[in-house]
Amino acid sequence: MLKAGTLIDATLVEAAAAPPPVREGEVSTTDPEAGFTRRGRNSLFGLTAHVAVDLGSDLLREAIPTGAEVGDSVVADVLVQDDEAAVFMDRAYSSAPRRAALAEAGITDGIMRRAHALRLLALRQRWMNRALAPIRARVERSFGTLRRSHGWRRVRHRGLARNCAHPHLLCTALNLHRAERLIA
Repeated sequence: MLKAGTLIDATLVEAAAAPPPVREGEVSTTDPEAGFTRRGRNSLFGLTAHVAVDLGSDLLREAIPTGAEVGDSVVADVLVQDDEAAVFMDRAYSSAPRRAALAEAGITDGIMRRAHALRLLALRQRWMNRALAPIRARVERSFGTLRRSHGWRRVRHRGLARNCAHPHLLCTALNLHRAERLIA
């Protein structure tokens, strides 16, 4: 791997089990590790796959599945490998402690800036977000390939332990396919 940088993002994957009734605190009896989350107006019952992709080679470095209720930013620090030159993430991962930890480790901060209700982004920050967007968007290609070519729209097993092995196998298959292109 080139280790020029790491692209970090998360995607939602539908659970194999049917969702429980939507009541406060209701947990599925068939798949207790899967959880509910909302994206826009749609609610989804499933898992979140947190992925780290190498910038230079597009190889998947790490994949961590969690319940869908776990936020993107919770697992982000585990996905940083500390051997890359830069880390690129979207606005969901923006936080001052994360930026400070990356600076302390000597890693270039490629996290997109997020505006807050009382503090809009400065012109320079908006320009930087536009410059980072095409770089960071390369991780979405991996998600598209996993969904389109490997059928990972829905997990196949129940329980987080079984579903942990599946993304690792998919990442290995995707890496083998991409390694063929890198070697040739």
